[in-house]
This record gives sequence, structure tokens and C-alpha cells, in this order.
Amino acid sequence: IEELVKLTRDGTCKQKEIGACALAQLAVHKDNKGIVAKTGGIPPLVKLVSDGTRVQKEKAMAALAMLADEHKDNTALIAQELGILPLIRLAQKGTNTQRNMAACALYSLAKNEDTGNMITQEGYISSLVELSRNGTTPTQKYFAAATIKELSARKMSIMMPCDLKYL
Repeated sequence: IEELVKLTRDGTCKQKEIGACALAQLAVHKDNKGIVAKTGGIPPLVKLVSDGTRVQKEKAMAALAMLADEHKDNTALIAQELGILPLIRLAQKGTNTQRNMAACALYSLAKNEDTGNMITQEGYISSLVELSRNGTTPTQKYFAAATIKELSARKMSIMMPCDLKYL
């Protein structure tokens, strides 16, 4: 895993893509989630989401979604590395695949109370509502709506737009 993190951080364009993809596949297994984080895998993935090529962004978002899913420490690290805003931006303006992956990653982050609170406090609910209503794929709509549901299920004090009933 350490070598894959190095590739993701320091490799060529193609190596970064392959490293991010491999980390996503490894993160399917619960035991690997912590290892990826401990070997420094989250910062280069967040960087790829922000600054990578189209494909690097997609692979990095898949990895972040898997790393965050049911792993509180990883969700905190992703938030610490300022990973929420680039996901929101790609959910708003990315390609269809990027919007799918961003919505999925945001859902994984929203399942953690602390990062869920960050999502709501930063005012990103309106972006999720927009995606759930006007997304161009069922995946975008599903994960955006599931994220909103997850955030509201914990009875957080979030400001929902009046037109939420039209979801």
C-alpha cells in the first residue's frame, strides 16, 4: 500500500491514476482503510480531486468514497485536508462521471456526524438539493438525495430550501 501511495503522490500522470484506482480497490476491505490513511494516502487523493486530470479526479474520488465509508478517522482526515469543497465543486460542475463519484463520496462523508456537520455548516445543502433534482444520472440523484436524508436524519439544524418537497 505504501508504494501505491507514493505512486499516487509522486508518480507520472498515468501512475497517479493507477495508484488512485488501486487504492480505491484496496479500500473495499475494512482493514485496508486505516493502512491507506496511516501511510499518507489521503492527502494525495484530495490533491488529485482538486488538481488532477479528468480520470485522476474520478479515480481519487472513488478512493475517497471507499476510504470514508464507515471509517470515522478517514472522514476526519479528508475534511482536515479540505476535501469537501472540491467534491462539492465537482458535484456541481464536473463531468457526469465526476458528478456521480462526487455525490457518492459526499454520501460516505455525510454518514459521519462530524463531517456531516461540516457539510451543513458550510452551506452545501443547496448544491445537494440541486443535484438531487436536476442531476443528469440516477446515480447523482440517488446519492445527493441519500446525503440529504442522512444529514437530516440526525436532526441537525440545517436550513433546507422550501422547494425540498419537490425532490
